[in-house]
Order: sequence, then structure tokens, then C-alpha cells
Amino acid sequence: MDEKNFISRDQISKELQDYKEFIFSSNLIAMSLSLLSAQVIQKFVSTISETVFMPIIKYFMGKTDGNWRNIIFIPVEGMELEIGKLFASGLEFFITITLVYVIYSKIVKKINPDIKI
Repeated sequence: MDEKNFISRDQISKELQDYKEFIFSSNLIAMSLSLLSAQVIQKFVSTISETVFMPIIKYFMGKTDGNWRNIIFIPVEGMELEIGKLFASGLEFFITITLVYVIYSKIVKKINPDIKI
């Protein structure tokens, strides 16, 4: 057999070592933890949004029978602007940014003042 087509054990060992260094580098671990934290925060914000803010908004938008996310504005025939979805997305963005600011400025900065974003 032609050995040029096969990977040597030394090459495999070196690749595994490089992979191990990559996986356990502090940057990758920090990035992974950041992504997991962001996912948990997003879920928390969505829950707060749905259980606290949305019932209040639904109360004031009773004209839509509680289905305010489906409000559509039709300025011209054939053009439908989904205002409800836009408002819901904007509200969730505002809640997320506000909670991230509060968590960062009131909790994280007090625990570790050296952290900069």
C-alpha cells in the first residue's frame, strides 16, 4: 500500500493535541459561558415579558381582544404593516437591554469593578 495517503500517528497525535489546546483555551471557555449566560438571560427576559408586561399591555389594548401582536396597519391596498409584531419585538428588546444594564451596573460591577464591557 502507498503510505502517502495515510495520516501518520504523529500527525494524528499533533492534531489531537492542537484540538485539546483549542478546546480548553480560556477564550473558548469564556465565549461558551457567555453564550450560555445570554441564552438563560434571554429566556428569563421572555418570561418576564410574557408574565408581567404583556398582561398590562393586553389590558390597555383591549380593542384587539388580547391579540395585539396581530395588529396590522394597511396604509395602501396590498401593503400590510405588521405593527403588533414590531411593537412586541421592540418591547422585548427594551426589556432585555434594561435588564442587562441593571445586572451589569448594579450586580456585576459591584462584585468585580475591573470588568469592562
